[in-house]
Amino acid sequence: MKKIITFVLVLALIAAALYQDWSQGKQNQVLALYEIKAAFVQAGIPLVEVPDSTYFTLYGKEPFMLEADGSAFAVYVFKSPESIARAMEDFEAQTVNVKAVLSEIYKVKNVLIFEARDLNEPSEKVQKAIERLMAS
Repeated sequence: MKKIITFVLVLALIAAALYQDWSQGKQNQVLALYEIKAAFVQAGIPLVEVPDSTYFTLYGKEPFMLEADGSAFAVYVFKSPESIARAMEDFEAQTVNVKAVLSEIYKVKNVLIFEARDLNEPSEKVQKAIERLMAS
């Protein structure tokens, strides 16, 4: 009987360790621009790139400028999720004397998305796209 209990406990510990490694791996995955665009398209928002449009350079990174459904998006794709905090510090330092018009700021894994939209209400489609990115 003791052998069975010991076996079950060891098996449970192994399963817990494997799950922890798997879930940590999911959190540390990074996203690419094509995955962001795909999540928005799946949510019913086809994003269009806006050439020659500029926004803040954050933590040495230029954004991809996109628009759809009356919203403009500045999408920053960093190498790691840790860069998001530094980019936000950079944003706050650059905008301390400037009134930046933003509707939402989304932080997903290694991606920072600034949204400026015409409407006051958050878009359900954008929320769905962000949820897809978080789940990926």
